[in-house]
Amino acid sequence: MNNLQQWMLENLEVEDIIDIINYGIDENNPYFGKYMQTSALYDIFHEEIWEIASQHAVKLNKPNTMHMIGDSLLDNPEEKITEAWEFERWMVWFAMEQIANKIAHEE
Repeated sequence: MNNLQQWMLENLEVEDIIDIINYGIDENNPYFGKYMQTSALYDIFHEEIWEIASQHAVKLNKPNTMHMIGDSLLDNPEEKITEAWEFERWMVWFAMEQIANKIAHEE
């Protein structure tokens, strides 16, 4: 598997991608709400995920990627990141939401 977009296209139904576009991903998602799945995806695609976040930070004119992440968390105070696995989960969700929107604009 070359990248996260390819993984999504091979493992998700079109309806799943549409749901990600419309509603995002959260802990209620039956697949991505669990630690093991998101941790495994983060382990495989962490460099690509960071690149997606970095590119988004540039689009938002943020000084750096961590600033963008911090601002996002400040804007959503119900989201808490107190452990590494929560950071990994947040990053996977973020990247998948960005990719889903990219897929939608390509088709």
